[in-house]
Amino acid sequence: MLLQSLWFNTKAQPKKFIDEHYQLALLVESKTGVPREWLLTHAAIETGWKKPQGNNYFGVKGKGVRLKTVEYYTIIPKHVTVISKERRGNKWRCVIMANFKCYDSALASWLDYANILQKKVGYGCTSNEIAQYLHLTKYATNPKQYVLYKKVLIMVKAELWDIECSK
Repeated sequence: MLLQSLWFNTKAQPKKFIDEHYQLALLVESKTGVPREWLLTHAAIETGWKKPQGNNYFGVKGKGVRLKTVEYYTIIPKHVTVISKERRGNKWRCVIMANFKCYDSALASWLDYANILQKKVGYGCTSNEIAQYLHLTKYATNPKQYVLYKKVLIMVKAELWDIECSK
């Protein structure tokens, strides 16, 4: 994943990120049923609250650009080229190179991700159900990912409350 530490990123600007992507999240929610707060939450986690390379807001892997990322493994697969590794409990935290999709626009990235979620989770799921599904299916290899989803979701919901109550 393109997970960047949200807690150590001193340049993180959650309010600015949410303000800039709010209309996009509303549009994608209206087209796909994926909750706007989930879209903003996952985009924030994957990008560290900034514009990502190749407009890939959700860490979707595929043909495109080769980037450094962090993955956690119990056993490191032989096909993975490891740049560095560190033992953390019963897992290895590995910095690796991986291929990530590139998109022509932010909208294309958000719609692609929402359509992937729809196929896997179903239409009309809540943000909590999506977070639980991604946790149970090991979508993210970080063992603390579910906790991170929940913490950032709370931050995003608070910002959305401010935006939506001020209208």
